[in-house]
Amino acid sequence: MWFDSFTELLDTVAPLRKFPMRRHRSPWLNAEIRQLMKHRDFVAKQLSRNPSSSQIQEELKLLRKKIKSKIRHEAKEQGLKALASKNSRDPWNFIKMATFTGKADDESLPPLSSLNDYFASVVQATTPNTPTVPLGCDMASSFRLSFLSRTEVNKALSSIKTSTAPA
Repeated sequence: MWFDSFTELLDTVAPLRKFPMRRHRSPWLNAEIRQLMKHRDFVAKQLSRNPSSSQIQEELKLLRKKIKSKIRHEAKEQGLKALASKNSRDPWNFIKMATFTGKADDESLPPLSSLNDYFASVVQATTPNTPTVPLGCDMASSFRLSFLSRTEVNKALSSIKTSTAPA
């Protein structure tokens, strides 16, 4: 009973979704671009260690623009080469590769029943205890609103990292 309810809840809240996986690397990501990407990651790590350095910020900004520009240039070159080809399949293959479309591959996913069995075995209790309901927080002092000054709000907002996702 609990397992069925939990499985139904999981299926509703977190349904199984397919994400396109790339089997092959993009042909327009050549060795030069990959090297620039490694250097960009290195500079980004340096910036995280020294966030106040404007020189590192500018270098990272320049590297990002350079990588994006080179990727676009190489993709355009590959597309032009595919369009100029005598083989009519080449342009379509390029379009499929560039837009991440193609045949659906269901073979890469494990059977859902095996996933359900595994996760059910993980959450099953080893002893037959009945769940207890927590006491809760119905006390009068458990929640209250208080006045915040403008400086407290500014301090709280300035401590938020804009480069990370909220948790």
